[in-house]
Amino acid sequence: MRGIISNLILLFSLFLTLRKKLPLSFDKKMLKGVLKISLPLTPRVFFGFMNTQLDKILLGLIGSSSLVGIYHMGQTFALTIFQFMTGLDRVFQPEIYRKLFSDGHIDNSYEINNYILPFFYISMFVALVVALFSREFVSLFFSNEYQGSIPIIIILSIYYGVLFFGKVTGLQLIYAKKTNITTLLMFLGIMINVGLSIPFIINWGIIGAAWATTISGIFMAIISYFVAQKYVKIAWQWKIVLLIYAILLIAVMFSIIDYHFSLSLYTSLLLKSLLVFSYIVVGYITNLMSIKKIKELIFVKV
Repeated sequence: MRGIISNLILLFSLFLTLRKKLPLSFDKKMLKGVLKISLPLTPRVFFGFMNTQLDKILLGLIGSSSLVGIYHMGQTFALTIFQFMTGLDRVFQPEIYRKLFSDGHIDNSYEINNYILPFFYISMFVALVVALFSREFVSLFFSNEYQGSIPIIIILSIYYGVLFFGKVTGLQLIYAKKTNITTLLMFLGIMINVGLSIPFIINWGIIGAAWATTISGIFMAIISYFVAQKYVKIAWQWKIVLLIYAILLIAVMFSIIDYHFSLSLYTSLLLKSLLVFSYIVVGYITNLMSIKKIKELIFVKV
């Protein structure tokens, strides 16, 4: 209730502020254009939320409520990766739209790639840190009953890392006014997720649920990429992208080994630090991480 009241107050305040600067008007043509893009996205709001809860629903039906609690804890912690990316997309989404509408990407095929890759690099760095140090964090701040959430965090770090491309392909389809395809892709994602989750949960429990979500997410990222490229082409430097994902995958594999075999604390921290250092070095070599680059990202030239 408090959320509704605060939003109404904010809406009323914005209305009064804009009313002083802009006259009241009603543009039927603009409304029709907006509805044409937004209405196909309406089912995505409901079913998109359902899809985020699907693994826990199936886990509760097939497994047990205690497993759902452990899985939820791991998923919530891993979700910080996506929340960080969502914060970043408030910066890069408007600029990508500007580049798309200016048609600069047509003359310079790597214009959007050159702009977006540093954001991708930073997002994957967060995923890398979450995957590598989840064991230490859970061990320090949570009781022993939640130790089973560690592999969930590690596995889902891949899933949330892959979702970065979903943010870009979504922009491509909205720009192309193909929002109906976005909704269809979401339904396809739900079907793949259900198809994988049921056998995976039956055989491997919460670990199976995490892998099913991750694998279905990877499938949908690949499918969405090819569909979006059909309407709006963005040239990517795939060697750099795959190198970054390779380091993240190595970090995930090492973290899983570390969790199962309980390496000594000093050995574990040393190897994890080397992986982080390697990632930073890759950032400098590929010119994705520098003071100049950070300034360019923060202070975007319009």
